[in-house]
Amino acid sequence: MQQIAKFIYFKLLGWKLNGVFPSHLDKFVAIVVPHTSWWDFLLGLLIRAVWQEE
Repeated sequence: MQQIAKFIYFKLLGWKLNGVFPSHLDKFVAIVVPHTSWWDFLLGLLIRAVWQEE
């Protein structure tokens, strides 16, 4: 699932991530604003899948 999410995020949408994943934290809240449409939820799920580290 993570490979599919990365393909969609980086290749199809052409977006990139800036910054560093906070791997030293057990839990954190990422706040994304502004919320302009219902697509924000789907993009949030996609970003969570891209950032997911194992």
